[in-house]
Amino acid sequence: MQWQPPPPGSVKINFDSSLQNNSGMSGYIIRDCTLIILAEAPALRDGVNEACAAGYKKLIIEGDNLVIIRALLGTTSTPWQITNILNDVRS
Repeated sequence: MQWQPPPPGSVKINFDSSLQNNSGMSGYIIRDCTLIILAEAPALRDGVNEACAAGYKKLIIEGDNLVIIRALLGTTSTPWQITNILNDVRS
């Protein structure tokens, strides 16, 4: 199954949550026809920032966007559209 953009003038909302040991987190992404990498890279950055602000030092990052994961690991070049975002994550 491949993602299909919504019709012009509408958006799609993707949501998810996780619960573990009486602690939970949820999130959502509102998308139009913009490339998914432009939605997922800021979500990664914001999640890392929130975890760091909460005092967590050891982070395990999981995601389904192989372009972002490979760019973050340095195994491929970073797409120019998300260079600044991933630089924020790395610092």
